[in-house]
Amino acid sequence: RNTETLNAIGLLKSRTNQPELASYYFQKALKIEPDNPVINNNYGQYLCAIGSHAQGMNYLKNAVKKYKGNARAIAFFNSGVCARTSGDLNLAISYMEKTLIQSPNYINAIIELASLMIQKKDYQSAEKLLARFNKLSEPTALSLYIGYLIAKKKGQLNESKRLRILLKNLFPFSKENIQLTKTS
Repeated sequence: RNTETLNAIGLLKSRTNQPELASYYFQKALKIEPDNPVINNNYGQYLCAIGSHAQGMNYLKNAVKKYKGNARAIAFFNSGVCARTSGDLNLAISYMEKTLIQSPNYINAIIELASLMIQKKDYQSAEKLLARFNKLSEPTALSLYIGYLIAKKKGQLNESKRLRILLKNLFPFSKENIQLTKTS
C-alpha cells in the first residue's frame, strides 16, 4: 500500500527486464496515488523505453502537470527522450527547449538538444549548445562525438582528429565510438 515502495519495485522490475511485473507495480501505485508526478514520470519513462510511446507520453504529460517548480524539467526531459525514440524530432526538440526554459543548466538536456540539432543538420545551434555544455560539464562520449561532427563539418581536420582520439581513448566502448569505428 506504500506508493513509494510500489514505485521502487516497479523501477527495479523495469531494470531487471521483468516488464509484466514492472507494469503491475507502477499501475498498483497509480491506483493509490494517480496524481503522483514521480510515479507518472517513472511509468511514462518505462513505457517509452519498451516502445509504448503514446501511452508513455500520456503519463509523462500527467507528470509535467503535477510536478512543481523546477522538478517539471525532469518530465519535460523524459518527454523529449520519448519523442526522440518515437522518431518525432520536432517534438523532441520542443520538449528539450521546455526543459532548458525550466532548468537552464540541465546538462543532459543541453547535450541532448545539441544531438537533436545535429540530426536536423543545424550545426550552428549544435555548436552553441556544445559550448554551453562544455562550460558546465566534463566531456562525455556524446559531447566528444558532437564536437567531432561539428569540427568535421566545418573542415577543421586537426580538431576532428583530436576529438576522435579523445573519444576513442576515454570512451572506447561507447556507442558513439563504436559508430565512428564502423564509419571509418
